[in-house]
Amino acid sequence: MLLPKFITAGIHNHVPPVTQAALWELYEGMCVPEKDYLQIFELKTIFYQNGFIHHIRHRQEVPEYVNVHHIPAYTMLFGKLYIIRNTSNITMLWSYEY
Repeated sequence: MLLPKFITAGIHNHVPPVTQAALWELYEGMCVPEKDYLQIFELKTIFYQNGFIHHIRHRQEVPEYVNVHHIPAYTMLFGKLYIIRNTSNITMLWSYEY
């Protein structure tokens, strides 16, 4: 069943739509037998080969999953994001908005 996806005001105001789309794609593309209700994305922007990229550490606790991704950076981002799934929707938010 496809659940509606939401973002908080903090995500809307500080994460570019292209980066939001990339994070949703990382969530949807996970190769795990089961997705935990809580997905954790640790973001930092780093300089790499004459440009900036987002270094993203994506993890969940049960079943254990950790993967590192690099995507083009359109703005400086540092912090922890969550994607939380409940029975009626999926929400992307900054950890401080939890």
